[in-house]
Amino acid sequence: IKSLNILQKRGKDVKSATATNLSFVSFLEGNIERASEYADIALGSDRYDAKALVNKGNCYFVNGDIESAKDLYLEAVGVQADCVQAIFNLGLANAQL
Repeated sequence: IKSLNILQKRGKDVKSATATNLSFVSFLEGNIERASEYADIALGSDRYDAKALVNKGNCYFVNGDIESAKDLYLEAVGVQADCVQAIFNLGLANAQL
């Protein structure tokens, strides 16, 4: 994680990718608030990062905001039509609604 934090200070593309990875790691560690913050940083750097959109959607999903999660998964599919995580999670979100 220290290495990822150092990389985050680099250029726009590196910052977005690093924040996306940190968001995912934080999510896996169960720190949803931090995962959401890193997803926001990634999306601030690159609004069209499908993985960052999925990460943010996942944060909404586990916090019970299924509709917002669904919207972000749909946006991720719109950005990257073959984003398997977005497609799968969209199905899970639709099953919850």
